[in-house]
Parts: sequence; C-alpha cells; structure tokens
Amino acid sequence: MKIAEGIHLLDGAEFDSNVFCIDNELMVDCGSGFFIDETLAQMEEYGIKPKEIKMIAITHAHFDHCGGVKEWKEITGAKVFIHEGDRKALETGEGVMAEEFE
Repeated sequence: MKIAEGIHLLDGAEFDSNVFCIDNELMVDCGSGFFIDETLAQMEEYGIKPKEIKMIAITHAHFDHCGGVKEWKEITGAKVFIHEGDRKALETGEGVMAEEFE
C-alpha cells in the first residue's frame, strides 16, 4: 500500500510486523522471514527492486520484526542497522521472542 510519495507499506502477514520501504532504498523491519515470497511480490507490484535496498533498519529485536533479516540481507545486499542494545539478540537469536510464534 502506498502511504505517501516514496513510502510503501508491505503488509505484514499473519506473524509479521509491518514492513515499510522508503524511497526504494530503506527497509524498516523485515518481518519473520516466513512470507518473503509474498513480500517480494508486493515489492514487484510497487516497482521496488530488492537490489536497490541499501539499508535495513530493525526497530527492535522481536522475531516478527527481524526474523527474516539474514534472508533479506542476502536478497538485497543491504547493510543492517539495529540499536546496540538489541544487537546481541539479533546476532544470537536469544530474546527475540521466537517461542511466541511456535
């Protein structure tokens, strides 16, 4: 869904947070990783090319916001940004609340 010029909401599916794409260069959160194909289809619909994404900003280290970060980093080649306080959780998977989604 187009929110404003250059800002698209890639609708979160079931266990995913909302994913935003800004100016086709910044992805804000990346979802759980369970619905990558659906998100890629939405990106294509909006003319967003994954390889043009330069940055992925994770708002916080909960599974539905960052579970797919490894896959999205591979797909886009983007650099990932997260608050230092959540870095360990993102790197190890500990504390991302994944058990809430089992």
